[in-house]
This record gives sequence, C-alpha cells and structure tokens, in this order.
Amino acid sequence: MKKEFIKIDTTNIHLIKDLYTQFIKEIHASNLEDFDTATLNFINGYQNYIITLLIDSIPRGVIEYRILPKKLRDTKNIMEITSLFVKSQDRKKGLGKDLVEYVKRHATQLKCDSIVLYSGLELENAHKFYEKIGFSKSCYFFEIPLS
Repeated sequence: MKKEFIKIDTTNIHLIKDLYTQFIKEIHASNLEDFDTATLNFINGYQNYIITLLIDSIPRGVIEYRILPKKLRDTKNIMEITSLFVKSQDRKKGLGKDLVEYVKRHATQLKCDSIVLYSGLELENAHKFYEKIGFSKSCYFFEIPLS
C-alpha cells in the first residue's frame, strides 16, 4: 500500500472532486455547483492549504488548513484545520490521523504554537476521534444566524 500526500493546486484540483461530492452528501449540504470556484478561492487565500492523501494513487481523504492571521492581542501562531474528510469505506484505518499528523509536521515547520479546529455539535464520532488523537475541548463557539 503506497501512501502519498499531494498538495492541491490549480493543476490537480480534479483529484478531490469525488471526495468532496461524498462529503457534501454526508453533511447534507447544498451542492457542488461552485466547487471549483470555492476551492480555488481557498487555495489562493493567504497561507491556505489543501492536502489529499492518495492510497495506491486513489484519493482517500482530504484536509484543509490555514495559518490564522495574528490579531493585536494574540501572541501565538495558530494553525486552523478547516475541513477533514476521509471516504466512509476508508475510515477507522488511520488515514484521518495520517492527515492530521501531516498538518502537525507542517505547523511545526512553520513554528506554530497550536492547531485548532471547530466541529459541529452533532458530529459526536468526529469529537471522539479528535480527542483520541490528542485534541482537547478548549472553548465554546456561539453563532447568531442572520437569515
């Protein structure tokens, strides 16, 4: 089994379209009509990264992350994971952990102090996974819907 991490850019964005199709279906989101535009906008953002994990040349998981811009009161360099997805048939095989470990190595190279992520309340299996690989709950996130 050959594992390979590939940075997604404008030349290979097609590699992750099927992964995102499954992800959209699982979270019951709208659709993929603007997939290319949204993904390219993320890639072209300041210090944003998308990495896919290929197993035997087939995309099995993807992780999006970025360095958070420092605010005046912040003294830490923080990496934020904005999305993590592994195909349902490939879960419980360590691939999600492999993707997070990749980000940890990159964050260490960039001298980040921590990695954060936000997760929906209903994603209890994901919460167990995050805690198992070393994340701890550190805050509550509040939202006011405007529409």
